Amino acid sequence: MEQVIPTQKLRLCLSLDESNALKGIALVLLLCHHLFYIQNGLFDDIYISGHGLVNTFGILCKVCVALFVFLSGYGLTASVKKFSIIDWKHFFLHRYIKLYLNYWLIWILFVPFGVFCLDIGFERVYGNDFFLPFIADLTGTINMFGRYGYNPTWWFYSCIIVLYALFPLILKALNRPFVLCAMLVVSLGLILVPITFIQPIKFYLITFILGCLFYKGLIFSKLPPPAFTGLEES
Repeated sequence: MEQVIPTQKLRLCLSLDESNALKGIALVLLLCHHLFYIQNGLFDDIYISGHGLVNTFGILCKVCVALFVFLSGYGLTASVKKFSIIDWKHFFLHRYIKLYLNYWLIWILFVPFGVFCLDIGFERVYGNDFFLPFIADLTGTINMFGRYGYNPTWWFYSCIIVLYALFPLILKALNRPFVLCAMLVVSLGLILVPITFIQPIKFYLITFILGCLFYKGLIFSKLPPPAFTGLEES
């Protein structure tokens, strides 16, 4: 009797180990970015055709941010898709508490050291009227106001805080192709919009949406090779 194995749609999802491996690559790129991206003129570089190779390498390594954002969108979608009903209150409490505990731990370790050991006071960082900038920095949102905080590398928290807030809207859009296309177009258009408030996410909203989209399976799926057809005697 002839038996035909039907074609089935396969999902090519990232495993937890693969996701962690990509995060490891992103961490190495992050380290290289902060080690080798130094403003031109502050060190001796290797120049070819007027371009400093070391500095250029450091700039290129900033792709780590896009990789982190993509994996965040992918991971968030994976974490909620297993629930038929999503408790958004619990979602936000869990995510933001985890986010801020890490942020404030580094703050407690880093800021007092800067103030008392390096003589980098709040007035030096925020200016004379430092109360509101200090609060914005403490909540990780200072980059949304066009400023950098006590540690400029913390700007990423402004980015991820906003992306977490937008995630429910993005998740709903995944089931509405027209809305999703419109959202993708808008996210591309934001790159050209000079609005300070969206500065942290203007280059990364599209990447975050794509991370969500890849897990959804609209892109990260394919048909398997043609089914094997064999003859089997009954």
